[in-house]
Formats: sequence, C-alpha cells, structure tokens
Amino acid sequence: MKNKKNTENIKDIRKRLKRSELVQSSLFKIAEAAHTANNLHELYSSIHNIISKSMYAENFYIAIFDKEKEKLYFPYYVDKQDAESLDAAEVKLEKKSMTGHCLELGVPLLYSKKDILDLKKLGEVNPVGTISETWLGSPLKIGDNIIGVVVVQSYDKNHLLTVEDRELLNFVSELVAMVIEKKRLEAEQLEYQSNLEKKIRERTKELFFAKEKAESAAQAKSEFLANMSHELRTPLNAIIGFCEILKEDATEIEQNGMVDDLGKIHKSGKDLLALINDILDLSKIEVKKLDINVTQFKIDDIVYSVKETLEPYARINNNKIDVQLPKMELSIRSDELKIRQILFNLITNACKNSEDSVINLIISQERMDKSHFLVLKVKDYGIGVPKEKMKAIFEPFTQGNEADNSKIKGTGLGLTISKAYSELLGGYIHVESQEGKGSTFTSYILQDVYAKKDNQKTIDEAVETPIEGNGHPEGQGRILVIDDDKVFLDLVNRKLTKDGYSVYTANNGEKGLLKAKKLIPDIIILDIIMPDIDGWTVYQNLKRIPLLSKIPVIIVTIGDYEKMAKDFGVVDFLAKPINWKMLNKLLGKYKVHGKSKHILVVDDDSTTRIILKKMLLKDGWEVDEASNGEEAFEKVQINKPELILLDLLMPVMDGFEFLKLMKANEKYDNVPVIVITSKDLTADDYSFLTANVDKVIQKGDYTRKQIVDKIDSAIKESNLKMYLKGTNV
Repeated sequence: MKNKKNTENIKDIRKRLKRSELVQSSLFKIAEAAHTANNLHELYSSIHNIISKSMYAENFYIAIFDKEKEKLYFPYYVDKQDAESLDAAEVKLEKKSMTGHCLELGVPLLYSKKDILDLKKLGEVNPVGTISETWLGSPLKIGDNIIGVVVVQSYDKNHLLTVEDRELLNFVSELVAMVIEKKRLEAEQLEYQSNLEKKIRERTKELFFAKEKAESAAQAKSEFLANMSHELRTPLNAIIGFCEILKEDATEIEQNGMVDDLGKIHKSGKDLLALINDILDLSKIEVKKLDINVTQFKIDDIVYSVKETLEPYARINNNKIDVQLPKMELSIRSDELKIRQILFNLITNACKNSEDSVINLIISQERMDKSHFLVLKVKDYGIGVPKEKMKAIFEPFTQGNEADNSKIKGTGLGLTISKAYSELLGGYIHVESQEGKGSTFTSYILQDVYAKKDNQKTIDEAVETPIEGNGHPEGQGRILVIDDDKVFLDLVNRKLTKDGYSVYTANNGEKGLLKAKKLIPDIIILDIIMPDIDGWTVYQNLKRIPLLSKIPVIIVTIGDYEKMAKDFGVVDFLAKPINWKMLNKLLGKYKVHGKSKHILVVDDDSTTRIILKKMLLKDGWEVDEASNGEEAFEKVQINKPELILLDLLMPVMDGFEFLKLMKANEKYDNVPVIVITSKDLTADDYSFLTANVDKVIQKGDYTRKQIVDKIDSAIKESNLKMYLKGTNV
C-alpha cells in the first residue's frame, strides 16, 4: 500500500516537473519569438503555435482593449466554428460578452459549456456566437494594467481544456502581454519614423521649392535694386552736378547769398544720395548680395579723407575729431570703400550723440588667432546708450537714444551697415557704452582679407611692404617719394598729405622705379644716396622712358649735389633739412594736361551729358556727346577721342557691349575709358570692368576737379601702357 502511494507521489512529481518544463519551454519560445518576429501578426501566429503544442488550441484569439475608446481590437482571430478569421476587427466592448466578462474580473477563467449557460441564465454573461464546449481566457496584464485577453476555445468534447491548461495560460499570459506591448510600441515607433521620414521628404521638397522661390525673389530684388539705384541716382546726380556748376559760377561773380543757398541744396542732395545708398546697401545685406572689391591701400589716406569730410559735420555740435595713427604705416588689402564707410558711419554716429566734445579715432593693429586685424576705434564722451537698448542699436532704423537732438538727424542705418561690412571683411564690431558718459565702437577687420591664418609670414610682409594703392581721390596730385630714410618718408608723407597731395613712398631705387611705372606720378621727389641703386641711376632710368621722362623730378638730399644735379639736367633741387615752403612752391609749378583735349561723353541721360560737358569745357576740353553705345562707336570711328566717359545702362547698345566692341578693334582698344554709372555693380561687373576700363566712378560722387584729375590720370596711365607694350620695358 505504501509502495503504491509512493509510486503515485513520484508520478505526481514527474507530472509537475514535466508541466514546469513545459511552462519554461513555452516562456522561452515566446521570448524568442518576440525577438525574431518581423511584425505583430507574425508574433501572434508564433504565440498561437507555441500554445498549441501545450494544449488543444485550434480556436485561439487575442483581444486588445482600448480604454479611452471602450473598444476591443482583434488583431489575431482563429475560430474554426464561427469564422476563419477576423483580422484586426474592431467592436464596441460588451461587458457581458465572454471577453468582456474576463476583462472585468481580471483573472484567468475556465468555463464548461454548462457553466456558460448557467451564467447566462443568471444574467452574468451574454455569449456572442456559438457556445464552445470549454472556454479558457486569461487577462493580459502589465503590472496592474490590463491591455487585453488571450482566449482558447474548444468545440470538441474529445478535447476539453483543463485546469492545467488554465495554469499554463496564466503562467505565459504575463509574458505574452509584455511581448505584445513591446512589439506594439516598436510597430508604433516604426510607423512614426516612417511617417516622419515621409514628412521630412515632403518638407524637404517644400523647402527646396521655397528656396528656389526665395532665390528667384532675391534675384528679382537684386535686379530691381540695381535698376532702382540707376533711376534714383541719375536725377540726384543732375541736382548735385548743376549745384556744383552754379556754385562755381556764383562764386566767380561774387554772389555770396546764392553760394550759400546753392550750398544748402548741394548738401541736401548729397544727404539724400547718402540715404538712398544706405537703403540700397541695407537691401543688399538682407539678400546677401554684397560684393567685396579688394585693393591695397594705406589706412592713413582714408582716415585723413574721412576726417576732412566730417569736420564741418562735427562742428554742428561743436565737436572736434582727433586722430591717432600708429607709428608704423599700415598697408591694408581689403575693400577700401567699405572701410571708409565704416569709419564715416561710426564717426557721424559719435558726432550726433556728443556736444562740445572730442571724438577720438584710434587706429591700431592687433593679432588674434594668428591673423592681423586692423582696429578702428571711435570713442566719444556723449549721451551713451542705455543698457536696455544695447542689443537693438545694430537693428535697422534704430536710434541708440531717442532724446531730441534737432541739430543732427540720423536714419538709424549707419550702425547696421557698419556691422554688416565689418563681418563681411572678416571681423566684427564691439561696443562699450555708459549712459551719460559716452560710447566706444570698435570695428575689427582682417588686415589682409586673402591671407590664410596659418601663413603669418605673408601677412607680416604685406604690413611692411610700401603700399601700391591709390592715394587721395581728392588730392592736388600724386607724388612719389624715393628715399631709404624711413623717418624722412614718414615726415614728408605727413606734411604733403596735410597739403592735400596723394603721397606714395618707396624705400629703395628698385621699388621706386617699379612704382613710378605703375603709378605715373605727377611729381617725383628723389634722394641721391641709397644703398641698392643710387639716385642718379634712378634718375637716368626714369629719363629713358618717354612718358616717365616728362615727370618733374625734385632732387632732395644731404650734401652739396646741386651742381651735379644741374649737370644731369635736374631743374629743381632741395637740400635736407627740407624748407617746406620752398617745396610747396616747387610743387605748385606743375600741372597735368591732356594732349588733344578731345573727350567723348556717352550717356542716355541728357542732363548728365550737359553737366559733364559744362564741367569739362571750363577746363579747356573739347567735348562730343553720344546717347548710346552704337552712336558712340560711330563717332569714335569718325574722330578718335583721347578719352571716353561711359555710362553702363543705355538703350540700343549698353556700356558693356560698347566696351566689347572697342576692345575687339585694335585701332581703339588703347583709348582710356572712365565708367561713370549709377548702376550697382556686381562682382562679375567689377571683374569685367577692371580688365577693360581705367576708372569706375559712381554718379553724384565727384566734383569737377575730381573728374578732371581722374581724366588726366587715366590718360597718363594709358599712354604708359601703350609705351610699355611697344618697348617691353
């Protein structure tokens, strides 16, 4: 008896072990299916197959519960009796259905057919469809949250579900719930990513078309600005030009009252032109259409020019401009006009916000990140900028201080443009201000916009090399000083620059000869004793070149070389130390004149032609006119001019086509051309014009004296080019 009982116990233990192994195996296989299934349907099918190996489960479904919508979803449904499948069916939750009943109780349920019918009679359940012989359901739980029900049904009396089946399904249902939820979230994530990628593609397309549209609009805006600049500047050029002529006439007949009135009109025209230029520049900044036109020049030239221009403006508020320059002359390779505009804007801003004060302009050089920066510091002792407005002062049309200042009005564009120009030239603007005590605006600009940061040697050489750039555009003449004494070069440069001359320097004879060929100066001041090539050799070489031989040479040296100078044919001689009055007297002897004095003015605007003609007739030029390129070329063929003043925007044939026609003909390609235009030039325009014309002047930005000086300079340079081309000097 005892042995029989022991045998039964062993059988029971074996049965339990087998059941445990079955449960563990099922759990492992379901976990494995979670990692290998590609989608939810494949996962549900795998779970069905795994459970079918442990119990009779031909009729199997999974119901997922949506609490918010109070609905059941049947993503996997196999029922041999009622339907082949009911994939992803959606039904409203019926609490008295068998599935709803299991969800509400939240525990595993095993009912026989009799149990179901008894519960139906009691009103506890209301089965949907055919009532099965046995019904087994287990809630899918994640913690306390029930996400659905897994159900197994049997319609076969020979395959009834048992308590052991209920225990097994209960064991695996929690894992099934976790796996289903994980896969569901993964599927949602994949769908989200897919939708996101689709949205990104759609958005990318939208952005691409928007970019194309914006670029098209920017191009249209750029073209509109270029044309508008022409249309606005042309009538202003007439106002400014006629005022200039009338002022000269009124001065000659001593009509002082008219001179004052015309001066006011002239100033208003210049102010309006400056405002239009600022607005057009601001528009170009917005569409990122600003070009850089790089030349090499001395910062001293710009500083003195800006100071001279703004001194009357500073006196309106009884201010004085004080300039501090570095001892060593700085050579800059950048956009000269933009640096000039930065200085102009910062100083006018300081003058506007100061009274009875000194505006300090301090020029220096700093090395940062292995690059040399030109530092333009403008310091005032005026009203300052309130802290709350510091961030807004560089915004367009913003005034740093709204206090009424009726003497000087501003547009609020100067600082905006200065900031944009500083950044365009490789730097930035820094501002420090204290309300009631003043402000300091500092613009940092790359000294050489082309220099690489790791090539410091190139930058250092550029700093020390005597400059090759243009001098004062308003100077009385260009003077080249050749002397190995750097102190003397600095001294003569400062003295003559103050007298209005454009001064260029060379610290040895070889550089002096090269610079003379390039610049065609009006006067050369030459030292005799120099280390590489002495002054007499330089003098003789100058006289061997026909065009340079006509340039007056003033010998300046220590010692008694006057007799030798006369033997060499030198007319003027000065001994060191210099008598500056005598030097100025000598310089005043020399004027620049053309040969045939025949100029052709080509412009479709008759007013501009009249202004230029009146300006040039006073200086003894013979002026012919043409209203377009085609008419101009016909006149060139009849009577070849010594120089052409050319507009760019014209009907029939514009200035660009006319230039191509001229340069294609060897007979006329040596005629110097000065472009006078109100068109905003692009980088391509500048590139073409640099190769094909001698000067480019903006309409409204010149006086009669300036235009005559530029004409003389262009003719001399053209003659030298012709000579060098023929002799290969």
